[in-house]
Amino acid sequence: MSARRSTARIVFAASLALAWAQSPAGAIADSPADAAYVLIGVDPNTVRIDIEETTIDDGAVVRYEHSFPPHLYGPGDDGFILAKVKPGVDLAIAATHMSPIGLLPGPRFKPCDGTVAFQAPAGSVAYVTSIAYEYGGLSYGWTGQQIHVQTHYTQDLEGARAYLKRNHPDLADRLQQAPARSVRLPPVLSCLNPY
Repeated sequence: MSARRSTARIVFAASLALAWAQSPAGAIADSPADAAYVLIGVDPNTVRIDIEETTIDDGAVVRYEHSFPPHLYGPGDDGFILAKVKPGVDLAIAATHMSPIGLLPGPRFKPCDGTVAFQAPAGSVAYVTSIAYEYGGLSYGWTGQQIHVQTHYTQDLEGARAYLKRNHPDLADRLQQAPARSVRLPPVLSCLNPY
């Protein structure tokens, strides 16, 4: 194997490790008063979510401001994902990584018809929603086998408050309900199938 190919593989592996290693613990080790966080309930705890800055027009996502490595958060901790984010910008869940174990992200699924958009004001922990994911079966289309994932959204602000008091007491008094909203996705940004 040539030195160039070996270096390329090392760089690729390091970038994947960085993307997979993003965790709430590192993000909140120092929490300045003006930092913004989002808190999202997840079930199962092994889920990772990709939160991206987005442009929304007339109730629909126009574009994601994708980054490399992606803003991948998780796996869940005690049923929640806590993520440090850029304050005051439109954010949305761009993808979900389903894994039977929390060690690796697992296959990536994108929302089909819509997703959740939100903002986190500076100095706050914005509770967005709680999401339960379940495999919904298989189907076969012209692109081959497709795995379906069903999502169920609920609100549990008191559960979020209890989570922060148990795990991040220094942030508990900053908790507020995020003004989350459902936004449509254009077909080019869909669907909840792995790619």
